[in-house]
Parts: sequence; C-alpha cells; structure tokens
Amino acid sequence: YNSVSQQKQCQKISLKNKLNVFTFLFHVGLILKPNIPLNMTTYIAQYKAQHCTILIEEHSCFTWRQESGAIDNELLRGKIKREVSSHFFKLLAGKDYPICADDISIEILKAEPFKG
Repeated sequence: YNSVSQQKQCQKISLKNKLNVFTFLFHVGLILKPNIPLNMTTYIAQYKAQHCTILIEEHSCFTWRQESGAIDNELLRGKIKREVSSHFFKLLAGKDYPICADDISIEILKAEPFKG
C-alpha cells in the first residue's frame, strides 16, 4: 500500500465483500441459525385457557416448532401456559392479584402441522 488511506480503503472493501458472501450463504441456506435442527416442523394449535377465579376464557392459537412426529399434548399445554396464558391472565388481573400457573387449565381443541 502506498498510504494509510489506501490500506483502510482495502480493509473496508474486504469487510464489505465478506459480509456480502455471508449474506448470500445465509439466504441460500448454507449458513443456518444456531440450534435449529434441519428436520423441524411448524405446528399450530387452537386452544382454550381458563383460570379458576377469573371468569374470562382465553381462546387463541399458538404456533411452535418441534422435530417432526407426534404432538405431546401435555408438553404443549405447559408451553402455552408458560409462554402465553399466564401473561394473558396477569394482564387481566392487574398488579394487585397474583396469578399462579397452577390455577390455569389449557384445553387443546385442535393441533396440526402448519401449512401457512
């Protein structure tokens, strides 16, 4: 390099080229997001959640990814309770009424692979 500015210019071009290559490889699927196995399937479930003292029911859908195969409804109920319904009932109850996950029941109405 004839000057420091030429060296910096070459470093910028080199970094830009590396980012372009990474972006291309990521988009064509050669670089995968960490911890996501290749054989994952997206599922959708329609469910109803009830709290033992709050008289409002939550009717909603929930999507998740798992390895292909049978749906474990007990694990699914726990996942919905932790990730969605407990927050829904906490929002309804307000700050002064604590919500215990054990007081929430989840009924899975339908669950299947998501084709959307």
